[in-house]
Amino acid sequence: MLKKGWPLALIAFLIAGCGEGSGPIAKGDAKRAEPKTVAVAKQDIVGYEFFDGELMTPPDAQAVITSPYDTRVEEVVSAVGNPVNRGETLIKLQIPGVDSAKANAKAGAASAEAAYEAERAQVSQPLRDARKHLEEARANEKAGRDAAAAGETVDLEALTVERKAAESEVARLQAEVNATLQPSKSAVRAAQTDLELAKEAEEKGILRSPIGGYIVAMDAKPGLDAKAKQVLATVVNPSQLRVKGKVPPEMKDMVKEGTDVVVTMVGAEKPLLGRVLSVSVLPPVGDSGTSPGYEAVIRFRDIKGAISPSKVTGIGVKTGTADDVLVVPVGAIHNKDGEKYVEVKRGNDWVSTPVETGLSDGALIEVKMGLKEGDMVRFFPETE
Repeated sequence: MLKKGWPLALIAFLIAGCGEGSGPIAKGDAKRAEPKTVAVAKQDIVGYEFFDGELMTPPDAQAVITSPYDTRVEEVVSAVGNPVNRGETLIKLQIPGVDSAKANAKAGAASAEAAYEAERAQVSQPLRDARKHLEEARANEKAGRDAAAAGETVDLEALTVERKAAESEVARLQAEVNATLQPSKSAVRAAQTDLELAKEAEEKGILRSPIGGYIVAMDAKPGLDAKAKQVLATVVNPSQLRVKGKVPPEMKDMVKEGTDVVVTMVGAEKPLLGRVLSVSVLPPVGDSGTSPGYEAVIRFRDIKGAISPSKVTGIGVKTGTADDVLVVPVGAIHNKDGEKYVEVKRGNDWVSTPVETGLSDGALIEVKMGLKEGDMVRFFPETE
């Protein structure tokens, strides 16, 4: 059942076989793993009726990060299940000498800038004095003009000559300072260029996530000799993932826009919550002109945790609830001659025991008759 507090899983999807355009998931696709055992227990359950579906992964919902060339993986910054932002570093590749080159370039840039600032401080004092004198000359000229306008006798020509001489001196000293500092400026620009080149070289070895989402696969490991175009990591944005369901005609009134559903997936320990975005009529098949049903597009409502489901095994619509009933994993039920059975441990043997089932939430199923609380049953979890 879907009790409050159950940790619904993050879709850390292993995308192989799940991309857009993949065909419907056949019932026989899932393989049986090694059997597990569990004690029959009582709990509340919410029942669902299920229909088939498939996972759709739009291109902008998935990013595959590959090595740009043959090189060794130096560092893996993140891991499967971790959330990542767009542009966040995932992997650092080895570029021989790039670290020392960047360190040397940084030191060279700092040294060149320090030398430039020291020289500028030394040669700029006369220029600063000349600029101060120019300010005074301009102020004197203005004051003289104001005095002349007030009727006073002032030698304006002398004041103007002094201002022009001060301007010429500033221009001369500025040109002299520029010429003196030119080699230092050129050295700073060259050092900055070296640093930018070192950073560009470092960037070639840094693989970043082109989208925000979760890391669902990380094949890179420190020391791995990666080949050009080798896939090193996969990131999925779960908010962009969709499930396409094939709704049979008899379930038409149960599946509508806005209907809450659960999605069961191979490898997921618990069903995932979803909501129907749209429902449309499927085109007729064959000459009958009869539609096989409806197509529902579903988005995930809540994706947390860290598991790796890959294929949709069913989409469930709520049909009812039952309180304090016996439940077993769905994988414990097997059919034989139209009857349902569960393998129950009796002593050292496993005995196939007929049961009557009730509601199911896709992970658990109600057992109305045939078992008692505490019985040990064997079940087969589905895997790829």
